[in-house]
Amino acid sequence: MATPTHIIAEAGVNHNGVPDLAFALASAAHSAGADSVKFQTFDSSEIVTSAAGKADYQKQHSDAKESQQAMLARLQLSHGLHRELIQHCDGLGINFLSSAFDLGSLRFLINDLKLSTIKFGSGELLNAPLLYEAARSGVRIIISTGMANMADIEQSLGVLALGMSDVPPERPTRMAFEEAG
Repeated sequence: MATPTHIIAEAGVNHNGVPDLAFALASAAHSAGADSVKFQTFDSSEIVTSAAGKADYQKQHSDAKESQQAMLARLQLSHGLHRELIQHCDGLGINFLSSAFDLGSLRFLINDLKLSTIKFGSGELLNAPLLYEAARSGVRIIISTGMANMADIEQSLGVLALGMSDVPPERPTRMAFEEAG
């Protein structure tokens, strides 16, 4: 049986921290015929230190003196705005998705917002704690593999398989991941 193609429009952080722009991105995704619009959910203090500098391309398009963490803090969507975006998407008839980048954000998406699907970018493909917890939750998982090689994909599949198993270990190990994969 063929599975229909599901088009995901990438909103990411292209809202620049501006709520009206986030709503407009969801509306544009719907108008373009996308099935889902995907944002990003993260706590900047959990994913980068205050000492981290920006990448060169980021310095060219924003305040070069601002830290990576400060820039990301401006791009975070509040929990309330997540809820408003979900209502907006529901009203349009487009599915709201988000990529989590830290465990607290993942738990918020699954436990508080009750999302049934979580999308991970290829940059998180080897983030075993994040993938493992998502797999343990039972949500549907979509993972991009653009930055991966086959060994990376096999490793992440092992993490997911162990997380989805009936009797996971209390403290998962690399060997347990490899065996499950």
